Amino acid sequence: MQKPGKRASEQEWQQFKEQQKQPNLSMDAVTMARSLRTTLDEAGGSNRMVLVVGDNSFCNRRVLRAELDRVTWLVRARKDAVLCFRAPAGGRRISAKERFTPESVRQDKERNWKQTRIGGMPASTGWCAIRKCRKCYGAPERNSARGG
Repeated sequence: MQKPGKRASEQEWQQFKEQQKQPNLSMDAVTMARSLRTTLDEAGGSNRMVLVVGDNSFCNRRVLRAELDRVTWLVRARKDAVLCFRAPAGGRRISAKERFTPESVRQDKERNWKQTRIGGMPASTGWCAIRKCRKCYGAPERNSARGG
């Protein structure tokens, strides 16, 4: 779905807005996560957390703002995504002025990187946790971790 340009007609904008309302991959993922949560609850797993893992196509408002109880999303962000922390209390700002990207985190020598094996795979992958991180534009505050 391509966003219309500056000189697009009103009809093109209306068509774009209607296409946005149609079911897409993000909406299907939220529906599937909600269904999985319900199924797990019915099977007696109401005390268990559901972890949904996705790639960059799930790192968007529609997914991260979904109200799902006991469901956590772990998604990979683009390496040039602009991230920030919450602003200090007492001011009008929502986001802190300091910005960073996943790529700058990856290159930061002072970060505490850990190695993890995934399943039965022989290779391990690196990761570091960044708590209370948020996308500066769009998603609410979440605990985040970035794989490397």
